[in-house]
Amino acid sequence: MWPKSPVARPSLACADLGNLTVVLDLADPEQDDYGPGTYTYPSDGVFAGGNFDITNFQVGYDEENIVFKFTMGGPVENHWTSPNGMSGLTLDVYVDTDGDGQGGVALLPGRNLALAEGYAWDYAIHAEGWTAGIYTPGDPDPVQLATASEFFILADAGQQRVTIRVPKAILGDTPEAWRYAAIVMGQEGFPSSGVWRVRDVSVAAEQWRFGGAPEGATNHTRVLDMVWPAVGEQEAWLSAFTISDKSQTELTAEDFATIEMFGVE
Repeated sequence: MWPKSPVARPSLACADLGNLTVVLDLADPEQDDYGPGTYTYPSDGVFAGGNFDITNFQVGYDEENIVFKFTMGGPVENHWTSPNGMSGLTLDVYVDTDGDGQGGVALLPGRNLALAEGYAWDYAIHAEGWTAGIYTPGDPDPVQLATASEFFILADAGQQRVTIRVPKAILGDTPEAWRYAAIVMGQEGFPSSGVWRVRDVSVAAEQWRFGGAPEGATNHTRVLDMVWPAVGEQEAWLSAFTISDKSQTELTAEDFATIEMFGVE
């Protein structure tokens, strides 16, 4: 049986444009793109207010694909001319397809975040401008199942939306029965050692780094916003960890803050 997430209140399935059937439609609190409540944007002007603020998340399907849609509170810009139009964002979706509590617990390397007890992911969808991929859990690192050429990502600047289409042949075809976690980070082409292409968070914001990390910590999350409808849960969860100064490659799931997954109730 699924662990309950009573605050998630998805809509019933409904038709959408492009023959899309929506099975999950969640509003996320606005202006909470500050991680645990303390993070601030880098100082460079390419980082505009709301860039990393998820305001809505949808899961649906069409004839051949499972479809994920992120709507952001600010511009989805392409300052570095990514082929799919999303230069600055990294979006992850974690999917639990069987609910057996077996699978990945730590999120992809460098997110510095894990799933709470009773939750585990079977697939991780990593969406960014260049090296997107789909992963399954592995030891010591997740195993790539699909490359960027095997699924579709489209950024719509006008709608402030990113759409991800993954073939049912990869994920399966019962999204209404699955659980999800969905997060956003800053994309980084030259990441720190052990970090999979997401931007660092320092104690004080810099030109290319977010600010607001606790002094002396290496295990704070790099997540700026996560999909969760209840106000205040994100801040509480992302700040609930014991500070560690281990190297990135020494950190394990036990060192990270934890979050729950959500689904169709």
